[in-house]
Amino acid sequence: VPLTILSGFLGVGKTTLLNRLLASDLKGLRVALIVNDFGKIVVDGSLIRSRGETMLQLKNGCICCSLQQNLAEGMAELLQTGPFDRIVMETSGVTSLANLLDVLGSGLPAFKQIRVDQVVTVVDAERFEVMRNAFAFVVDQVKHADAVVLNRCDRVSEADRAKVRRSLENLNTAALIVETNFCAVEPGLLGIQSGSAREVPASKHETTLPADQRHEAITWYTSRIVLSSGVNLKELRTALAQLPETIQRLKGFCQADGQIWSVQKAGEVLEVEPADGDIPGELVGQIVAIGSAPLQALLTEVFGSWDGVAIIEDTTAHTHHGHHHDPST
Repeated sequence: VPLTILSGFLGVGKTTLLNRLLASDLKGLRVALIVNDFGKIVVDGSLIRSRGETMLQLKNGCICCSLQQNLAEGMAELLQTGPFDRIVMETSGVTSLANLLDVLGSGLPAFKQIRVDQVVTVVDAERFEVMRNAFAFVVDQVKHADAVVLNRCDRVSEADRAKVRRSLENLNTAALIVETNFCAVEPGLLGIQSGSAREVPASKHETTLPADQRHEAITWYTSRIVLSSGVNLKELRTALAQLPETIQRLKGFCQADGQIWSVQKAGEVLEVEPADGDIPGELVGQIVAIGSAPLQALLTEVFGSWDGVAIIEDTTAHTHHGHHHDPST
């Protein structure tokens, strides 16, 4: 079964792209979805406008390292519910593509039934240069892509957009680079429908990262802001905007003014919009925060005085290794 991988850093627009693909390139196909959320609750799965696709949701870790076994077992079960024309996998924002491709090429029975034929990496034009210098796996995500979607071009100057494009071209001379706003990619442009096999088997990928970055170890933290039913939307926006950029990502749902709202923050971009579709009741009032530094003190400083608000630290610090992570650790 052909597998498309959607990769990219936290909050760059992967779920938006997936929704667009489901409505265009993948329309009419029998598609299975695999969604990996780094936090303890799966927010992205609820943001996907599914038409009834079979969906495997993996949470509280990364499929490139701590959730390898979960991925193998889940994919085996998923394939038994087929047949499928294609599987689409949306990785967590801190996934190492080099590690993931090694995992998929490891020869486990479930992985022998699929072939990686398209890797699409989404890049935020506004944040890429900072993120690539901070986290080696962001470079890794570009190096292993067949196509790069350069998103949020509307948020940067023409000169900065051109600079980011040159960086992408230098990192990956073979990849198709598509410039977009809101991941609005023209149908067929990414070549997902063609289903042509990749020239290089997934297991043969080699990293070209400097030796001192191949074992990059970053500690990621996740916490949840748990809100009481019904909040003042204006006050929530103000509070979320105060949080520092060391919190790389915020996503979740809240209830205000008689309806459910989707809350998204990546970098300086804060979006609070009416939620589409049916959001599971247990997710409403929960906002996940992800960062590369401890979050509790930062969140408590902003929300500690709010009535009925709890700050829950979800994970023990998760150390993400940039390449060839030993799954036994």
